[in-house]
Amino acid sequence: MPYFVAIDIDRTLLSKGEMVPANKYAIDEAREHGAIVVLATARSYTGALPIHQALGLDTPMVVSNGSMVCLADGTVIHQKPIEPILAQDTFNLYSKTDYFWSVRVGQLAYVHPNFPCETEPFNDKRYYIPTSLTKVESHLSNGADVLSLTLFGDASLENFSKQHNWQNMGYKHSFYTPGSFNGRYLMSVISDQANKGSGVEWLRQHLGASTMPTLLLGDALDDVSMFHLGTSVAPAASEPEALEAADWVGPDASEGVVAAAMERYILPQIQAATD
Repeated sequence: MPYFVAIDIDRTLLSKGEMVPANKYAIDEAREHGAIVVLATARSYTGALPIHQALGLDTPMVVSNGSMVCLADGTVIHQKPIEPILAQDTFNLYSKTDYFWSVRVGQLAYVHPNFPCETEPFNDKRYYIPTSLTKVESHLSNGADVLSLTLFGDASLENFSKQHNWQNMGYKHSFYTPGSFNGRYLMSVISDQANKGSGVEWLRQHLGASTMPTLLLGDALDDVSMFHLGTSVAPAASEPEALEAADWVGPDASEGVVAAAMERYILPQIQAATD
């Protein structure tokens, strides 16, 4: 029986921002034999799209840590927005800091007018729109469906991130140190009703694949929310929560953990079916 496969991007599918060739080869082979492969990522639509295209996928993407599911052209087919009043209050808090803010509404991000947008994907003005404070406030007061509120900054952002009890405020909160995809410290909040697991589960049902055996791959706490949907795999260098929750701990991302998982769980069935 073909598999449904949900794969995290950074530090799982990619290693240091680069595609591991063995992973793409294994994905191609699995898809040739009926596997449905989807990306499930903390990245935004614009950040995930180049990877989606590099793999030649035709499936929707679970992006922004499950707060949105969208097609390859950016059409939103499912979302979990932040409560409007909460979004307004939080943006007011953000705007009083010296950090660069970003407010995501669907595939668009309204970013601080002084945000340095010289690198990909932030330099794509179709999706990252420098916007004045008053215009963002107007969008929020008119009830825009805000999917995430993000701050970019230096190392001091971690202190700001820890000063607030985001969970009690009704959020799921994430903090990231600089990496290959984003060169800045970053903190982001999404609705506490959104996570990768709920996004992947919705998409699996949407695609009529709810009865298919499912393989989930990811390295972080954010990925654990989808591990209960099937067989879960974490790379060797994953966060402790992912290592503890995974059914199998595979090799590191740099060694092709996606390919190793395919070879362990999917390709033997393909081989048996063709013998």
